Amino acid sequence: MEVILPPTLTVKQSYEYLNIGRTRMFALLKTKKVKSYKHGKSRRIKREWLLEYERELMRQESGSA
Repeated sequence: MEVILPPTLTVKQSYEYLNIGRTRMFALLKTKKVKSYKHGKSRRIKREWLLEYERELMRQESGSA
């Protein structure tokens, strides 16, 4: 089943897509492993930034095999 992501995601949408916890997601944002920007008081993540992080994870996984 293919997931269609909106152009901009909330933090919750992002960690649900990656199937990780909220705390882990905020750690990724704090260390800038996933780029984000502030929109008012909340954070937003562009789809391409999230997919870029996912591709990097897959590259690391295939490199360690």
